[in-house]
Amino acid sequence: MTPRIRHNVVGLLLAVFIIWPLVQQQLVLRYRVSPWKLAGWAMYTTVMPRGNMALIGIDASGRRVPLDPRSSADLLATRSDFMSVRLMLGLFADPLPVARAMAEAHPVYQKWEITVNEVGLSRRGWLETIHQTVYRFKLTSTGIEQEDVSYPAPALTRKRAEG
Repeated sequence: MTPRIRHNVVGLLLAVFIIWPLVQQQLVLRYRVSPWKLAGWAMYTTVMPRGNMALIGIDASGRRVPLDPRSSADLLATRSDFMSVRLMLGLFADPLPVARAMAEAHPVYQKWEITVNEVGLSRRGWLETIHQTVYRFKLTSTGIEQEDVSYPAPALTRKRAEG
């Protein structure tokens, strides 16, 4: 390898090491990708991401019924797989398999809702919901389709309201 090629390779590697943290930071901020993944250096300053999920069935009258993920082994496994991927890849994770498993386990409903809460350190240093995503699905003639996605702000906790 000639000195010129070595010089170019070293320059390219330095450029990548300078630019990558900025790219990774934007992935974390915009798409909720885990700072612990993708060779992110933010993992040294951030707690490991945690999350929880609520599954809701909506009947014909519009009544919202909480669904137990343990009602079906397939639903429980699909939910667990989705949460693992969601905590890693953030908004890039596809919730459609969970909605299909919900429809198979609970066919009496025509609509389903999946609420994902990311739990992490807030700016004040409290462990709380820092991001929430609500996916809505409906049954159509072609199968289960995503109806809507929303990102409501986390509700105020008593601690935050008093502080």
